[in-house]
Amino acid sequence: MLWSTLLAGHAAGAAVWWWLMPGGFPSSSREYWMNQVAPFGPFVILALAIAARTRSGERLFPPLLLMFPLFWITLAISARLTFPVSIGSVWMLPFYVSVAIGALWVRQFRHNKPSIVLCILFGIPALLAGWTMPPTQRALDPATAPEGSALPEVASEKVPGLIRVGKDAQIHPADGRIVIRSGELVLTVQPFLSIGDRSLDRFWTSFSAPEDSKPTTRKLTTVAKEGVKEAARWKLAYHDEDASVLDVGLRDGAIDLDARSRLAHPVYTHLDRYAELALRGHKKLSVAFSFAPKQRIDVPPAKGPARFAYVDAAGACHVVEAAKEQRGPFTELASGSPPRGAALGLVLYDGDAPVFRVTLEDFLAQASKQPSPSAGWGVPMNSIELARVGDTADAPVLIGFSLAGTQIGRGSQSVGLSAGTYRNRMTIAIAR
Repeated sequence: MLWSTLLAGHAAGAAVWWWLMPGGFPSSSREYWMNQVAPFGPFVILALAIAARTRSGERLFPPLLLMFPLFWITLAISARLTFPVSIGSVWMLPFYVSVAIGALWVRQFRHNKPSIVLCILFGIPALLAGWTMPPTQRALDPATAPEGSALPEVASEKVPGLIRVGKDAQIHPADGRIVIRSGELVLTVQPFLSIGDRSLDRFWTSFSAPEDSKPTTRKLTTVAKEGVKEAARWKLAYHDEDASVLDVGLRDGAIDLDARSRLAHPVYTHLDRYAELALRGHKKLSVAFSFAPKQRIDVPPAKGPARFAYVDAAGACHVVEAAKEQRGPFTELASGSPPRGAALGLVLYDGDAPVFRVTLEDFLAQASKQPSPSAGWGVPMNSIELARVGDTADAPVLIGFSLAGTQIGRGSQSVGLSAGTYRNRMTIAIAR
């Protein structure tokens, strides 16, 4: 009964793994072998074990069963060495349970004199599989490309409660938000790089302790004003992951901002925000991207299939819709290939009328183009997510820009952001 339960349990666990993990990876990727091929291993062992229960194959049965404790003992040791922070002392549970099962195996089969050759033949693949599996879940080295400029110095002045920029916008100094009004419409811009969670050893963030996975907090340190009236520019400095500086003013009647955020060391996260736009007061919002200006993309409801844009390794941009929630396969809705070094533009429409024009100078150049380990189907780590907070057409809309994340797809694998200074030059114009 013990061995039958062990075999059936592993087959069931492999089926769950195969079902839950993302697919759509090329055969050259580690995700393909781990998510789509490896789960069939326990089924092959189960079939061989059933066949080995007959008298003609009974010599195969003990070596097949030995594979399970050997696999879990080496996996536990490998996981502890690969992820010392995330795994902690949890590794001891599969280790000691597997040692106990191994002891039962010795007790039950020691008089049967199992074939040493067969035990070695089946044991080596089990040891290799257990040892190599944890490193496949470790995040790759970061592939984001921070712009790298130095942070400007900001002299200290008295901090006002709110800072007006022209007649349509104001800055909230406490966190750097910029609020722009146009009639009933209110657009809130969060321009800084922020980390939603993190892993200290590149494992899935869902295994990180709460005290190790805190989101970015930001504290205002200094404020300075340069110029007067329409030519005035405000500079605000913050302490956060390391340091950030925001420079805001008017240029040709539009809000012109330059936000820089510095990471002192690489960060591995499931969710980052390079910038975020939040809009309310509209009746029905749609978005047109500069790489496909004639195609307007409706923003999906909160519970609908995800719609998002990304830039691939060749520099081409795509807008796609998920098959279900945030899971692939993904259907392409629009695409285009902006010139190298071009800015990314968005036009926000309320019904058929354009209401805001937003330009991001630096997003495409700094985003990671590595394949996402959670999405599959050729989707990279970067994304521009479109979502309504509610189900009604007039529900508030969020547009989130991510340089490297795994919120698209299945799982909470971590991905890396390189150390350095990330720059976000944005222009927001009201379409009058």
